[in-house]
Amino acid sequence: MNNNNIERFDICQVSKIPDGVMEGFIHSPDYPKYYGNSRNCYLNLNLPNENFRLFVYLISMNVESKGWFSRVPKDYLYIENIEKSFFGEYKPQIVLAENRLTKFRFITDFVTSTSLNDPKGVLLYFKSKIISFEFNIRRKKIVFFFKLLNYLKS
Repeated sequence: MNNNNIERFDICQVSKIPDGVMEGFIHSPDYPKYYGNSRNCYLNLNLPNENFRLFVYLISMNVESKGWFSRVPKDYLYIENIEKSFFGEYKPQIVLAENRLTKFRFITDFVTSTSLNDPKGVLLYFKSKIISFEFNIRRKKIVFFFKLLNYLKS
């Protein structure tokens, strides 16, 4: 992956990835510096059609986590399609969103705890790839699984 030619999108500066962009980076404001307080940002990514699948890689995450007396995270990234919130610190991992429209939200509270040393925010890499499917439903899942395995190996 050559990072120099890949577009970068600030989740708080752009509300939609332009049509035709097949890969890029999504990051929190001012990444890798402190991302700021009182943010409620969202970004939409549309795939051209149902033959495309979106692969999302969480490369880096360092945001304020849950408070001492709260079960709710203070700052977090939410991916609507998979209904999952990411907060605190994460090691790199793969997130797969299969829908044509993927929505990302980055939310921060009004103050960052002094216990978190230099929060850097979030960095994601996304890539859209064509995956052909068979019409048979049983074979669909098997074909997708093997194509996904081959893609991850490459």
